[in-house]
Amino acid sequence: MAKWDWDEILAYQTLKVVRVKDARLGVIYYFLEIGIVVYIIVQLILSQGYLEKEPPVPGAIRVSLRAPSQLQTPAYCNAQQPCLYWSGNQILYPSDSSDSAFLTTRVIMSQYAPRPNCNFILSTSPSCIYEAQNATNVTSPMYIADIESYTLMIEHSIRGKATSLGLRNGLLDGVLKSRNGTVIATYKNSTNNPHVDGDIITVGDLLMASGTDLDSKSYAPGADRANNETQRSAGIVIVIVINYSNSPSNLDQITYEYLPQMIVGNEYKVLEVDDTSSANGAVTVLNRHGVFNFVSLLINLIAGLALMKVATTIVELLMLQLLPQRNHYKESKFEHTEDFSNLREQIKEQKRETEGQA
Repeated sequence: MAKWDWDEILAYQTLKVVRVKDARLGVIYYFLEIGIVVYIIVQLILSQGYLEKEPPVPGAIRVSLRAPSQLQTPAYCNAQQPCLYWSGNQILYPSDSSDSAFLTTRVIMSQYAPRPNCNFILSTSPSCIYEAQNATNVTSPMYIADIESYTLMIEHSIRGKATSLGLRNGLLDGVLKSRNGTVIATYKNSTNNPHVDGDIITVGDLLMASGTDLDSKSYAPGADRANNETQRSAGIVIVIVINYSNSPSNLDQITYEYLPQMIVGNEYKVLEVDDTSSANGAVTVLNRHGVFNFVSLLINLIAGLALMKVATTIVELLMLQLLPQRNHYKESKFEHTEDFSNLREQIKEQKRETEGQA
């Protein structure tokens, strides 16, 4: 019956460092290592992999409009084309706008006389319901004079979902940017009027930032293209994106950007009781911000260290399985010790011989 060699069966394997002097293996290994280091840097620094990011939760957005101290009479206001001089509350519809703003640029006023024994407000009979037909008096189209000189006050706020962050724009710094990245206006917390709740933006600056000229031809489907109807007449839609961001070196320093853009080919109008208006309006969309999170940083570092091990595994596979000199590499890498059971028996035998001689 064969004797079991437990030293062979339960042999322990330990790591051995062998310096393989082969430039081919070295080039592959260091190329992979450098690539992994670059990947870690990109993930942690350039891509802000150490930040936990979340989409911002929209807060309150309030818009109001104010007339300038002195209104000018523009060239488009003349005997053939009358203009109206309205207050900000009359131009902005509704006057307490939130999330969006409708600015009237052209008005047509129509009057409808009620039928006999009818009242449109206190309509007690189906026959007395108001219908937008058969107007008794219709004015010619009238523009709002010098709309570009009016000022918008925009107040907005942002809060986090996973964090306790909650701030309004009056406590932050921001800029109004054009489509090509040019800064049109700057808003500083340190220099803003403390008695004004939001940012003051002229309608002219907003139009400039969005690349809009109200006197240019309108390409909206409902515009009168044969007569070159302008955007001031047809109405436009401007979308304003508010982009929030913070500095990786100072996570508490949050800034924002107004990024307005006109939707080409879009027109906008509102029918309010008995007057039809065309105007430009704005819709606000919120981004994301990031807050420093150590757990996220730790995950990225561990992933990078795991990739270092992948580089070693690839080179080992090439060295021991694929290259022509794999047998030589194996002899250098793996070393088998002698059987320590036999060694112990030899030591005991030598000890007995020594004691016998004594």
